[in-house]
Amino acid sequence: IEVATIMLPKLGKPSKQHDICLHVLGGSYYYTGKYDEARPLLDQHVETYPKSQFKMAALYFQGSNLSRLQYWSAAAKLLDKFLSAYPDPRENIYLPFALYDRANCHFAESEYDPALVILNRLESEFAASAVIDMTYNMKGNIFESRAEYDDAEKYYILALNTAEKGENKIVAGEALSYLIGMLGAETRGKKKAPNPRLKDSIPYYDKFMKEYTDSPYKPQVVVYAMPAMRSVDREQEGLDNLQAMITELAGKERQFYLEEVVNAYSDAFLEKKGNTPEMLKKLYYNFPGIDLANKRTLALLRIAIIGVFEDQIKKAEKEKNEDLVMRYKADIGVLFRDLKTEFQPKDLTNFVLIRVGDYLREKTSAPKQALPYYEELMTRKDKTGLEFKAMLGIADVKGRSDSVADNKDAVQMLDDIVKRAKDDAATQANAMFRMVEISDKIEDWDAVEKHARAYLDAKHSKKAAQVSYLFAKSFDKRKKFNDALVFYGMVYARYTGYIRISAPATKRVMEILWDRNLNEGEEVAGKKLTIGDRQQAYEKIGYKYVESTRKIRENSTEITESEKDAWDEVAALTKEYETSGQVKTMAQVKEERKSNRGR
Repeated sequence: IEVATIMLPKLGKPSKQHDICLHVLGGSYYYTGKYDEARPLLDQHVETYPKSQFKMAALYFQGSNLSRLQYWSAAAKLLDKFLSAYPDPRENIYLPFALYDRANCHFAESEYDPALVILNRLESEFAASAVIDMTYNMKGNIFESRAEYDDAEKYYILALNTAEKGENKIVAGEALSYLIGMLGAETRGKKKAPNPRLKDSIPYYDKFMKEYTDSPYKPQVVVYAMPAMRSVDREQEGLDNLQAMITELAGKERQFYLEEVVNAYSDAFLEKKGNTPEMLKKLYYNFPGIDLANKRTLALLRIAIIGVFEDQIKKAEKEKNEDLVMRYKADIGVLFRDLKTEFQPKDLTNFVLIRVGDYLREKTSAPKQALPYYEELMTRKDKTGLEFKAMLGIADVKGRSDSVADNKDAVQMLDDIVKRAKDDAATQANAMFRMVEISDKIEDWDAVEKHARAYLDAKHSKKAAQVSYLFAKSFDKRKKFNDALVFYGMVYARYTGYIRISAPATKRVMEILWDRNLNEGEEVAGKKLTIGDRQQAYEKIGYKYVESTRKIRENSTEITESEKDAWDEVAALTKEYETSGQVKTMAQVKEERKSNRGR
């Protein structure tokens, strides 16, 4: 890299020397894990030298590098192109590696069946390849994700034995971590049934701690093993190992998995009889073996205390202990203010950056204060998979701006998140929702329809009511009133008790029908109306809604003032229509029904 970086700008292009130097530099960045730096060089080489003697290698590096960057769809396309162009293993030394990368793309997108097809091919055709132990681990991952635990265990053991035979300690440690994590889980499956194999993880744990203590998977292992350690009366040993792991990771430049270790320690500490959240707070403010200059770890420990207090709030809310809720909320506010004043963004781990940024964005009146925390994370080479949350935070802040340009930038960022954050469903759903909200704000009604439809088609449920309302509104604003009536109608019918959404939807249906003013017998979309628009607006929509939701308005302790106002507007409009002299009042309707029954 050092030599090629100096040489490359001095070489004429196109030339054989430039071809070689560009290939060496891009390939070296790829092999040293500097995938962002490798990407433009690999792309440039493939484009500039399509007949290069390094063409095959360049095409493989280009696709594989994108998979390392987690651009799964783009990587898959390039790898498919490479595999199609060079299918012969006698000529293509990269074939098993490319197949593994392609299987990994499928796996990352939860496309387990096509991933297994490729992995089975690797197992049958390339059993002696350098990726076969990783192949077994991935097969184990797929079987475990399907709750096929026996098959998963079989392949993890196969990966372990193969890796140990080949002296590949990294993959062997990974296989052990999977075995400990699966066998040592407290529950299994979607129904969270008790795990009958819990204690079977202990021999693997002891093997790992004896033979693989230098493995990068050690942090996961000490976390995974804690339930099993408790089950065999080795709880204190497990706690000690977690504490030692925190101190060990605190001294490293790259503190991989430290957040999870701290959280596991918090949980295990509080589960031990006699320990309290206040005792944990005291410990975390003076943690053994951590220097006061180690800002990153000290900040992370404070975030852990916040997480504990948040859990305590949930318990206090269930017990209706308002004093305790208020006390812990006040403590959390103080901790976040301390984090903001005592620590610079550069001093914080990625996880803490997100937590502080989210707090400032969501819980304060100045959300722009969050931007330095998100932007700091985005400048880092190792974003630990949190870049999408940071992007969401930046986009959300931009989306609150009064600038249309900022709002449009926000939507573009959010669209990128939706396309790329396929392993983070919650972030993806939040991004899709904000695209709908921001498009509504800037009155881009076509975009509102597009993004709302995508959100609803993806079956996200958390914000489905709001999205459904904005979807209907997008037709209303484009004067597509028949469509608006249909979709508003679906909103108030489905979310009747959600006054914030159902009341404005009901009101607009009433207004649209009143303004359209078609009479009974007239046709709409090929169907004859059985009741006039204005009578329907008053009787079937307004009056019915008001009567069915009156108890919520009058008796609910949870209804907000703004929801009361929205409900009152529907009630007032219903009354206005009733006294307009243009409809039969409900008293008249009921009298007619009574007379008709008498006949």
